[in-house]
Amino acid sequence: MSGPSSGLRQAILEQLFQLRHQLLLIRTAASLSREVFAGRATVARSSVSPERLAIIEDITDQYERLSRLCDAEKVFLDQVLEFHQARTVTKMNVAMERLALIAAVLLPVTAISSIYGMNVIVNGRTDFAHIAVVLVFMGVVVALMLRWAKRQGWW
Repeated sequence: MSGPSSGLRQAILEQLFQLRHQLLLIRTAASLSREVFAGRATVARSSVSPERLAIIEDITDQYERLSRLCDAEKVFLDQVLEFHQARTVTKMNVAMERLALIAAVLLPVTAISSIYGMNVIVNGRTDFAHIAVVLVFMGVVVALMLRWAKRQGWW
């Protein structure tokens, strides 16, 4: 997940989060306005003409519909963002499994090389036969670890 497509993906996600926030703001304003006009309609039933009451009730209905539309769009955006998050988490899990496999395979080799590295390669005299045996042993250990990982289903 690098390169230009990653930056574009991040920009799109940022816009989706901003859109979700704006929908929440619009929904809150619409709900509050609906409540104000609903209260006005209750008071106006006895004091205004039927035409004006119909206008107030129509405005109340429009705010209610706007609020429901915002809710529906917010649910859709939440699902899109959850889908992206699930994909990201899955990719991270796969990457972490691979890193754990690499660590498991290389751990015995690291232990062997840290012990033998100080005692086999010496400035004054180097025992090449001993180095060859240690390197072959390390290769066998890595092969056995990879075979074990394959049987475990890690690879």
